[in-house]
Amino acid sequence: MSEFADSATIQCEEVLFRAVLKKRHLTDGQVQADAFVLRQVDEGKLSTYRKNLTTLAACRAAFKKCAGVVTLHVGHVRATGIDEGLSLDVIGDELASDPIPGHASIINVPDPIVNRVLAERVASLLRDQSRTAND
Repeated sequence: MSEFADSATIQCEEVLFRAVLKKRHLTDGQVQADAFVLRQVDEGKLSTYRKNLTTLAACRAAFKKCAGVVTLHVGHVRATGIDEGLSLDVIGDELASDPIPGHASIINVPDPIVNRVLAERVASLLRDQSRTAND
């Protein structure tokens, strides 16, 4: 059982915002796969925000340096075809210190320290699913 099993499940129809914080993760307006690779500070979860609980403007404004924002469809994230028994999921994961509501996390993302090849593959699949968020 996942350590996140008690967290709120997000409906497949929902859309997520993912803030892209580094300029190098955007090339000609297109997000790079590195924007979806876990960092140590991520604690095994990729941060996102639920579009039905916050706005694009609030998501951009919440970060001092926000190079851009992309959207992901929860159903597509969950349907991502990954081998090795890995299944991505999206859970509600509100953070007390977060200035905006609707925080959610993509969980079961491979750790690049454990398996760099798989982590980069999953990051590429998420990049391919994402779309640039527009006002």
